[in-house]
Amino acid sequence: LEFWQVPCATAATGEGALMRLHAAQDEDAVYNLVILDTTLPDHSIITLSRLIKSDTKQAPPRLVLLAPVSLRAHKEELIAAGMDVMLAKPVRLDKLVAALAGTVQPERDHHAGSALRPAGKISPAVRVLIVEDNPVNRKVVLYMLQKLALQTESASNGREALEALAKSRYDLILMDCQMPELDGFEATAAIRRREKAAHAKRIPIIAMTANAMHGDQEKCLAAGMDDYLMKPLKPGELESALKIWLPQLEGNAPSTATEISPVDLEHLYGTFNQDHKIVEELLALYLDTAPSLLERLKAAIEQKDIAGAKSAHELKGASAYIAARNMADLACEAEQAIRNGTWEKAGVVMEQMETAFIRILAFAHQNAPGSPQ
Repeated sequence: LEFWQVPCATAATGEGALMRLHAAQDEDAVYNLVILDTTLPDHSIITLSRLIKSDTKQAPPRLVLLAPVSLRAHKEELIAAGMDVMLAKPVRLDKLVAALAGTVQPERDHHAGSALRPAGKISPAVRVLIVEDNPVNRKVVLYMLQKLALQTESASNGREALEALAKSRYDLILMDCQMPELDGFEATAAIRRREKAAHAKRIPIIAMTANAMHGDQEKCLAAGMDDYLMKPLKPGELESALKIWLPQLEGNAPSTATEISPVDLEHLYGTFNQDHKIVEELLALYLDTAPSLLERLKAAIEQKDIAGAKSAHELKGASAYIAARNMADLACEAEQAIRNGTWEKAGVVMEQMETAFIRILAFAHQNAPGSPQ
């Protein structure tokens, strides 16, 4: 949030959060959004949500909950308490950006009866690898996935999973934690090392664990897994998790399949002869230098300073080099607006550029080898 220059404050407890909200009211300030974790020491998340929504003299802030998929079973109660958006932990950068921008549809807007899972239908083209040593458990999970019309294969331990991954491509892995020969934690670490070495796209890995202790869940995420489900798996929770991490077909939910990528990676790799290392270095350099150029450009536009054209020109060139075409086009518009003295238009374009940069940042994080998505 600080990187995006979003004014924010933190609190370690529910009581601390309420005190900050009250202090802001006394100073005629306002928090537009409150991001909550599920493991606060002094208040249940339901109680705290109700207190925040009811105990305010101004319009209540938007509430975003960072929660494991398993908590979606309590979605009705959370919605009733005032929760607006639920994001799965660990939080994906693009989902957080959408929540900040207000583009995530509030939970209560699409809540209806049993339709508590994310909208849309999982693409039948995806392939899921089940890694589970217990044959009964493996059979049950296989049945659940077949009911969703998904393509599946299975492995009985981590070593077999690594062998399967060396031969085939999978879109998601359901990984048991406790297995002989190579357990889920070791297998996940080995998969992440392979991805990093090969500059390969990160495969979502969902842990299947019988341990409900908070420390065990944290261990799953620390090992490189992206999410976790408690055994015995429930069909609804499994489907919810899959819809978060797998591509979906067009349906009731808006599809992003036709959305133009903020960076044309295919073109970029082609330009540099498939040299992944140089492409990574270029993107890292761009993400390091662009924020200061954006700051200088914004300040120049606010002060109606013609010198801002130079910053816009530099951003145009840098964006073109990394094939961020939308950003390059916007920078060109900003440069032209400054040179023409049309400052109001320059301000509008500046806002679009800030949004475009957040998309580039999210894209770079999602496509970085071995980094969380």
